[in-house]
Amino acid sequence: MAYPDGRQGYISKSISMPEKKWRATLKQDAASIIATAHSMMGIPYLWAGTSSKGVDCSGFMRTVLFMHDIIIPRDASQQAYVGEHIDIAPDFSNLQPGDLIFFGRKATPERKERVVHVGMYIGNKRFIHSQGDVRVNSFSPDDELFDEYNLGRLLFATRVLPYINKEASLNTTETNPFYSM
Repeated sequence: MAYPDGRQGYISKSISMPEKKWRATLKQDAASIIATAHSMMGIPYLWAGTSSKGVDCSGFMRTVLFMHDIIIPRDASQQAYVGEHIDIAPDFSNLQPGDLIFFGRKATPERKERVVHVGMYIGNKRFIHSQGDVRVNSFSPDDELFDEYNLGRLLFATRVLPYINKEASLNTTETNPFYSM
């Protein structure tokens, strides 16, 4: 194998497969991606983390999507510009499972909006994110997983799945120049 800087490394054949074969096994639908996100439940929060040892919010989104050969930018503030911008309806009816949801400071006349957190909408007013650990929370006050804090700082969503390989910052290992040989 080759690192991005050109150095070479080695891994056992028994735990590897050709990239094209790997890519053919992947699904890029919301249900599969959400199942992958759920498989990481309980992984601790680690600032700048992108592995099973620990993830931060944006690292969690990047890792989950990368496990489906979808490459997005590293930071939440950059991820907010990928895909179709969605203003969230009060009843959340315009969100779809798999949409990325962004949190932060709303704009005021004195200062700009600031994205500081990201999660993934999973349906039924629930979302999965990394905050303390990877967990599911809800926007519904009637749900035992209600998260009033994050509801109060909810900004907007983006729909990314229909835009894979249609935007420069939303691509796959097949089309990203950093992964070509």
